[in-house]
Amino acid sequence: RTRGIMSYFIPKETIKIIAESVGVENLNNEIATALAPDVEYRIREIAQEALKFMRHSKRQKLTTEDVNHALRLRNVEAVYGLWTGTGPRFVKAVGSKDLFFLEENKEVGFSEVLSAPLPRCPRETVLTAHWLAVEGVQPNTHMNPVTQMPPEVGVNKRKRPPGTNGNTLVRPTVKHVLSKELQLYYSKITKAIKSPSTPKQTAAAINSLSTDPGIHQLVPYFTLFIHEEVTHNTDDVVLLKRVMQALRALLESPHVHIDPYLQQVLPPLLTCILARKGYHEPTDPHWELRDYCADIAGMIVRRFGPAYRSLQSRVSRTFLDAFIDTTKPLTTHYGAIVGLTAMGPNVVQLMIFPQLQNYVSKLLEPARSSSNPLKRAEAERCFGALQRAGGLFLQKTSALYVAVLSKMHTQRRRQQQHLTQQLNSDDLEAGHSITHTTTATVLPQLPLPQTILAHYNTPYEVFGDGLDMYLYQSPQPMVASSAAARTFL
Repeated sequence: RTRGIMSYFIPKETIKIIAESVGVENLNNEIATALAPDVEYRIREIAQEALKFMRHSKRQKLTTEDVNHALRLRNVEAVYGLWTGTGPRFVKAVGSKDLFFLEENKEVGFSEVLSAPLPRCPRETVLTAHWLAVEGVQPNTHMNPVTQMPPEVGVNKRKRPPGTNGNTLVRPTVKHVLSKELQLYYSKITKAIKSPSTPKQTAAAINSLSTDPGIHQLVPYFTLFIHEEVTHNTDDVVLLKRVMQALRALLESPHVHIDPYLQQVLPPLLTCILARKGYHEPTDPHWELRDYCADIAGMIVRRFGPAYRSLQSRVSRTFLDAFIDTTKPLTTHYGAIVGLTAMGPNVVQLMIFPQLQNYVSKLLEPARSSSNPLKRAEAERCFGALQRAGGLFLQKTSALYVAVLSKMHTQRRRQQQHLTQQLNSDDLEAGHSITHTTTATVLPQLPLPQTILAHYNTPYEVFGDGLDMYLYQSPQPMVASSAAARTFL
């Protein structure tokens, strides 16, 4: 456009030619000039709408389908024709610098179109489900990415640069970005846990891990921190205790979903329980660390065992393998014993009691009579852990028996009250005789706890009367029947 003169992209001659094509001849120049800007406006509008369809289709090339969509959007009849899949081809005119024309398209007959084979139907959109991971292990299916290619057979294994050894390197497509606030929080928490001179800050950091609702993004970083600290500081008992307290805080937090990271936290936890040495000096409180970590392992099994059926069996098998291995030191045996005890009374009955007599007679008794005071102290610790395992098992079993026994006593009293009410309506003398006869024949006698005696014999042969203290410390003391309690003991 120039100042003072209105010029348009479409000249009036073009308007006249279009008018003649639809049957309007001798169109006035003034009318053609007035129609030109309106036609240009409509063409620009359709072009803009077509470009929008192109951009939303993630394409860089405008197609006839985009124009048709724009025409339908403006309630205009679409252009009919056959789309060839290729755009128009402009050919330069001979003898001219800026003159181009469209190459003639090949005419296609209807018979050719009708006789051509039909295109393949597109697949329907369906949803399928598959296992991405089963108990932390990715199944080898065609729907899951291959993390590592099988080794080539017959290939000379030489050192090669990274990325050329035949293995597929899988990199995450999305980068995990943490805010500056979370990065600062992570550095402050880890510094407080590793610093031994700030007990108040350490307690505040552990309390924050168990109560803060906005740290879920940091869970993989904290699990990696726990793994590295346990790996590089296996002899620092004090540091490991603080690290395990941080792990327990994460487990107890109601705002943290730690299920996907169990396979990262269990190895360092089991390392603290079953470590061969685990201390700088024998006086270090590594026994208390093993007890504390075993309690955490029991909490994990009780909390996540119903969701992961093989969790308890796998952890128990790890403890059992360490317990029956005679080449392991007594410190490892102690960790295995307290770990099996934390798994529950059924695990104690199935995994400790069958090995109890043989283990004590062949391994602990020689160590308890050894001239090495350190070895004697370790043997006494293992003996005490076994005694506690047997006592806690009997405590839970006896509590179950007392509950059944109390129920039977309640039924006995109700039967006595029912008989007394019936006898009050009869003659007093006849009632006394009936009372003695009926009570002796109708009321059930208290059964002897044969099941508990069978469980009690195995640990009693090893520990003797040392188990009585656990029976009298039961949550439901055996006071329902003093005679039955004396018979049991």
